[in-house]
This record gives sequence, C-alpha cells and structure tokens, in this order.
Amino acid sequence: MRTLVYSIVLVFAISGCVGTDQIDEPKDPSVVVDITSLVLMVGESKSVEATYFYNMDRPEPDTQLFWESKDESIAVVNQEGSISGIAKGQTQVIVFNPGEDTATVMVTVVETELDVASVIISADKTSFNVGETIQLAATAYTSSNEEVSVDTFTWSSDMPSVVAVDASGLATAVSDGEAAITATVDGVSSQEIKLMVGLQSRSGNFQGAGSYNTSGTTTLFIDESGDLILELGENFETDFALGTFAYLANSTSGSVVRAQGLEVSEITGKGFHSFNISEIDASVTLDQYQYVIMLCKPASITFGSAELK
Repeated sequence: MRTLVYSIVLVFAISGCVGTDQIDEPKDPSVVVDITSLVLMVGESKSVEATYFYNMDRPEPDTQLFWESKDESIAVVNQEGSISGIAKGQTQVIVFNPGEDTATVMVTVVETELDVASVIISADKTSFNVGETIQLAATAYTSSNEEVSVDTFTWSSDMPSVVAVDASGLATAVSDGEAAITATVDGVSSQEIKLMVGLQSRSGNFQGAGSYNTSGTTTLFIDESGDLILELGENFETDFALGTFAYLANSTSGSVVRAQGLEVSEITGKGFHSFNISEIDASVTLDQYQYVIMLCKPASITFGSAELK
C-alpha cells in the first residue's frame, strides 16, 4: 500500500506543468527573507533568516549569502544574519548572493519603548486628476504598536512636478504621472504611498521568458464601480501546462512571484480573460504591482511577463 501511495504522489509531481523542461532544472535564483522590517532597541540583536533558492522548488540552504548594513552607525549585521541596533535611526540591511538576487530588511532602531518605530500613511484614494487634491494622513506607532502623538510630520514627494505635497500632507496633482509620497518623523520614514495623476489604467505587452512563448496585451484598470480589474486581451496567447497561473508581481523571477506575488487565477485557454482583483484582495491598488506574470506554478517557472505602464 505504501508503494502505491508513493507512486501516486510521484505521478502527480511529474504531471505538474507538463510540456516544460523542468527536468533540466532551469535556474531562477532568488533570496527570500522571513521578515522585511525590523525594530530594535539600542544594544538589542535579532536574527533574520534568509534562504537562497535555485528555483522555488529547490532551496539551497548551504549557499553562502552575504549581509551588509547601509549605515553601520545605526545597525550592524554579521554574516549569520544577526542584526544589532547601534544608535537611534533607520537604515537598510541587505542580503545577497553575488551577481544574483538581493533581499532588503528595513531596520528601525529606538532608544526607548516610547520612541516612534513606524509611520503609516492613509488616503481615501490614490488616483486623481490635475488640479485636484488629496488630504493624506500619517500615524506614528511605537514598537508595541501604541499610537504616538505627533504634531508635525515632514512630507516629501519623489516627483513634485507630478504631485506636490505641503507641510500638512495635502497632495496636489500637478501633471499626469505617478509620484511616491513619504512621511517622516523623528528620523523614521513611512513606506511609500504612490499617487497616480490622470491615470485610471495601466497596460503592457507580454513577452516570453527563455524558450517559452507568451504574447498579447493586458490592462489593469479601475472600473466605474471602483473595482480593480485585470484583463487579458483577445490577442493573448501563452504556452500552457498543467498549473499555469496569472500573477501580479514586482519581479519576473518565478520563485519570487510564487512567494510574494498575488495569485490571480489559473489560465487554461488563450484569448480574452477578465478578473476582478478587488474581489481577490480588496487592499490591492492600481500602482501596487509592476508586472503581470504567466507562471508555471508547480515548477515556479515564468512563461512570460508584461510590464504595466
């Protein structure tokens, strides 16, 4: 009986993505960390786990990875991934396999439990037209997630010619395009919130990856009801296999897509497809992901990608 069970499992594993050359173990390297942000007290140390993947189905735990702090006056890291807080502030720690993938951990170091450890920006909407305004709000929290009373945040825009933001967090649309806004207090910055001006949709053209073929157009847009919709055009085609899925992602690496992307749906035919992304995850915004990916999920192989612009 045990032999029969093993045989069934083996047949199932082999059948995933039939038609691919996964037997050749295509290299699709990535580095994945167990956390992407970390808060430390001065003098405190915590370890971050990082794993190198040859592809998503093949972790290589013995691969030597390298760690580096962008500002060692704030935090240092040893080559085992133990990060230590040196002085109050914020910096990035990176882990990488030379010449391949890099992963980043944002490290905030505080002196007391009352210090600001994180900043969150909120907005009623993230897209508007030239001349319109959006009032942004920022909230600061301690390491124990208690709200901190803050009188003034420092607001900044990476593209003030597209979106200008004043000292109160009032964002004004200046010209069509996209801008990333951050709020900072006491040396701690928020994650970026991206505001889009005059853009209610993003589109791209598929390109195949390696020896795989994917072609056609795709569009991500906000419909009249405010839902985020992903469409594949009538001209869409891809190599098909058992377990071909559409993903939204910020990488074309199959292993990273599977680990960190948003799975949309299995794809079993060419031509027009429509998916309501808001029904899959209501928090996803128009600007959150850079690519639409066709992925052979069982083997974590990218068949094709379209960059959304």
